[in-house]
Amino acid sequence: GQISQAMSTLKVNTITNTSGNPDVVNMGKIVQVVQNFSNGVTSTDNSSSYVDCMSSPSFTFTSGNKILVQCNLVVGVRYGYGCKFRLATNNGEISGALGTTGGSREQVTKGGYISNWDLELANVVINYLDSPADSVTQYKVKWKSYGSQIVVLNRAYDDANNSGYTRTTSSITLYEIAA
Repeated sequence: GQISQAMSTLKVNTITNTSGNPDVVNMGKIVQVVQNFSNGVTSTDNSSSYVDCMSSPSFTFTSGNKILVQCNLVVGVRYGYGCKFRLATNNGEISGALGTTGGSREQVTKGGYISNWDLELANVVINYLDSPADSVTQYKVKWKSYGSQIVVLNRAYDDANNSGYTRTTSSITLYEIAA
């Protein structure tokens, strides 16, 4: 048998986007990109509270738009230890970017046991689509070590001066997406 196909026409008076704006042509388009790219080496041994690891540049955005946050961090940790990360804005930590609660387990964006060797590097990737408050002007990744052990950004824990060891880069990139 044959299948019959018919075309239909949808007619409406107006269409508005989620911000109440009649401009639906630009919905979903990237309207701004800002990035902080770092080759600098920083570290923390703070295991009692989260401290700033890396921040985006300050920026402004159109109310109602979304922000896609992409973080690519390269981290070195002492053998047998790890690190915890939380995504935050200038207003504080983003609760929607944290894992669920579970007994004594800590809610984090990323983290856990990282290192098998002192010369190993871990790639920590965070992707989060945010619907920020109008007062947000910056995103940041905060970090906390395990057991007061040093965690290092952009190099391995063991940092011998020979060609087998490397120095790396990390970045945080924000994409403003029209709503």
